Amino acid sequence: TEDALTNSKSLFNDNTTVISFQNGIGNEEIVQNILKNEILGGVTQQGASIVQPGVIKAYADMPSYIGDLNGGNSESAEKIANLFSKNGLKTFCSNNIKLEIWKKLFANVGYSAISALCDMKIGEFFEVKELEITILQLVEEARMVARAEGYIISESESKEAMYNINGPKGTTGNRSMMGWDILNKRKTEINVINGAVVKLGEKHDIPTPVNQTIMSLIKGLEKN
Repeated sequence: TEDALTNSKSLFNDNTTVISFQNGIGNEEIVQNILKNEILGGVTQQGASIVQPGVIKAYADMPSYIGDLNGGNSESAEKIANLFSKNGLKTFCSNNIKLEIWKKLFANVGYSAISALCDMKIGEFFEVKELEITILQLVEEARMVARAEGYIISESESKEAMYNINGPKGTTGNRSMMGWDILNKRKTEINVINGAVVKLGEKHDIPTPVNQTIMSLIKGLEKN
């Protein structure tokens, strides 16, 4: 994120609004440290993979959300959400975008690394009971950390955020982005997903052993 923004500063002017739609926790803070523009938070549950240059395969038809990072209503967010929606990307303006980002994190914490470690599509590992137990443990640790950060989300809400990805409009037939990264021998987003849960768990003295283990295994794959 830092490299991309530093190398493209010439594209921004005083009227440019910036939105990060990346997975994980902490991307917006990186953007804020580099740019003085209006910065909105964003989260999308669209899922796609690159088939060939200029061609993608879309797997999901789930909504996106954008909003002011400080909460409340945002004229810019409303305008951009309407533009996206009119052009086929269903997008809503959120008055608590950081909560939406956390909800997306629950899904990523649960399925991203598991998809990569097991070389499975998202719909496949829900058929393995042992994996589902591990996924729910990952999500529950993240929920406890979110609560300590001030985002109160019920157990049923956190599970729903994760299970929706495997729903009829979800990305069941796709691998996670982390799965594609490992297949293509790229560095992953583990530091801002499961790694963020571990880091914030340490900050609040909350044990996160399952996320710690999963993060270590992904780091091992990256090294290999």
